[in-house]
Amino acid sequence: MADQGTIIDACGRDIVIPDSPKKIIAIGPGAAALTVYADMSKYLVAKEAYGSESSVNRQCSCAYPDNYSSMPVVYNNMPGSMPDYNAIIEAKPQLVLASGFNRQQIDAIYQSTRVPVAAVNCSESGYMHYDTIVQSLRLTGYLLKKEKEMQNTLNFMAKVRKELYMATKDVEPVKIFIVSETYGNSKNVFTSEKCYCYLKLINSSNLTSGKDSEQKYLKIDRQELLKIQPDYIFIEYPLLDRIKSDYSKNKLYYKQLKAVKDNRVFTILPYNHFMANIENMLMNAYFIGKTVYSEKFKQIDMHRKSDEITEELTGNDYYSELVAETSVFKNIIFDEKGITVKK
Repeated sequence: MADQGTIIDACGRDIVIPDSPKKIIAIGPGAAALTVYADMSKYLVAKEAYGSESSVNRQCSCAYPDNYSSMPVVYNNMPGSMPDYNAIIEAKPQLVLASGFNRQQIDAIYQSTRVPVAAVNCSESGYMHYDTIVQSLRLTGYLLKKEKEMQNTLNFMAKVRKELYMATKDVEPVKIFIVSETYGNSKNVFTSEKCYCYLKLINSSNLTSGKDSEQKYLKIDRQELLKIQPDYIFIEYPLLDRIKSDYSKNKLYYKQLKAVKDNRVFTILPYNHFMANIENMLMNAYFIGKTVYSEKFKQIDMHRKSDEITEELTGNDYYSELVAETSVFKNIIFDEKGITVKK
């Protein structure tokens, strides 16, 4: 904090913010989620084009205000695009939280709207570092005058991180491959992130993490995956229909995968579905830990732990709804008839 009323944002800009802003706009990956974690989503006055989904598809949306779906749209979420300046002005916010924009773009938003704009940069679209999450939460706490609430959230995350570390500090890592739906899959490749921070929380890594590449998202050739032969495969559940369709055409290929033959293919949550879903990240860590290192997590009840996480971060416990309405956290069985979800 530079001086009273002035804060240095994530782009290094000095901005003067109002005391306890009550009219907020949040745009870009993770920005709206940050208002949920700060218990300030009730003060949102506009929305992004992507953001009114049910809590099942975008978990922290369950904490958005009741009128969120009818709010004016100020940003279309398209890569490289800018928000609608006139729509922002008409919404009359006291503060705009922005993520995924560079300093020049942030300055352009301010110059065009004359509304204080703070860069929070919770994550790049589809990519997230744990340290960046912590920095964004802390900064948002300052911006929204919710330092105490955000510190409580950070304390909770630190407790969870320690529990995961203590459970896995001496494990022998197994070969894990995450099939991501972030950028879709083409005919001959699977897409995956180079690094999933929730795997780091359980002393594990994605098979792609050691690749010598500047890319954050990697295309894994099918034949390469056969050579690597992961022990476990985890599929982000919105991708399951695509995998089912692919399996119907390429059964012989899938049957050669060790994880498929051993019935070690499972579904997980998309933790970075445009936004930084911290609750999804933590739930994935526990589910994968419990699946891969079962002896180390035998005291963990997935239902109870997930409700604890979502209650702390969003104010709602919705694990029962989540597993009842989706195929998340399930074992996927490949047989002659197709893919079935094990109950």
